[in-house]
Amino acid sequence: MSYLFQTRREATQKKPESAAEQQRKIDDVRELLGDLATEMPSFLSDGTIRRFLRSRNWSTEKAAKALKEAVKWRRQFKPETICWEDLPGIENEVRRAYIPDYLDKNGRTVFVIMTSIKSLTSAKEHIQQLVHNLENIAMNSEDAQEDNVVWMCNFNGWTLSSTPLWETRESLHIIQKYYPGLIGAAILSNPPKIFESFWKIVKQFLEPTLQEKIKFIYSNNAESKRIMADMFDMDKLESAFGGINTASLDISKNKIISLVNIKDYMEALLTNKPFNLLMTKIISAQMISEQDSNSFPNWYIRKVTRKSMHRVFLLFRKYCIHEPVTDVAPLMSAEIRSYDPVSIPQCLGSIYAK
Repeated sequence: MSYLFQTRREATQKKPESAAEQQRKIDDVRELLGDLATEMPSFLSDGTIRRFLRSRNWSTEKAAKALKEAVKWRRQFKPETICWEDLPGIENEVRRAYIPDYLDKNGRTVFVIMTSIKSLTSAKEHIQQLVHNLENIAMNSEDAQEDNVVWMCNFNGWTLSSTPLWETRESLHIIQKYYPGLIGAAILSNPPKIFESFWKIVKQFLEPTLQEKIKFIYSNNAESKRIMADMFDMDKLESAFGGINTASLDISKNKIISLVNIKDYMEALLTNKPFNLLMTKIISAQMISEQDSNSFPNWYIRKVTRKSMHRVFLLFRKYCIHEPVTDVAPLMSAEIRSYDPVSIPQCLGSIYAK
């Protein structure tokens, strides 16, 4: 591990101690954004602004500047339009990069990359899938107070041709510039000796705060095993990372995560799409789950629904009924509060009918 790095620490502003102080910072950034705040309201949420503030040491000026750059990129790339069905070779690619159906012991979302699986798509399409996953991760981190994603990459079988340097640089650029404040820890597992030269180049693209979060682990190293056991339930962790889970990836889980994506709700609300189209997607996910009672990622559905339903109802009232509302609690049925995904569009439809 001779290539493990030394990092410098940048001067940081004092983190706001109270929720009210954080909200003032968020409001200050929103004021600096001006009309942009209304151009992309679903992106420029309080959660997004909070993430950018965290990543910029709570500097409102730096956060606003970074958000303006992110908005410019989103206008061109249109990440919100990427969906499961549009991704080439998705069933192979999802085995290379996926969100598993478990969390770490701190309740953080996990993102896994398996470099040993040969890709069937181009580097450009890799970037597209990365952005699709980052959108899901960012949405799932809407209310997070800290960076709450564990990024894990297994390098068994890695060669210089596995990850072109330009693709690595572009991926890191997108993660750090347009999706900051997500990664709380990064695990690089079993990199071969040849990776040392590659790493010396790659780490030049990393911001110091991200460098500090990276850990190298090795299967035959006792300290590595301790680190992973402290972070994960070893029964659920893949064997590639030192766990004892040898089960193959269930593609349906990742498909459900894509189907039951709150952005589907947002799209339906903002474009007045028929609710039966939205309901079809949700019921499709429910049907997949019924094939195997253990396959449905209930933790994901609960988090998505709980964190996003308030915003969904506000948007629904504003755009579909043209009636602004500030308190949606009375509108939320028992079915909604129990996080039943099939009941959500039905409940929205009943409100629309009123």
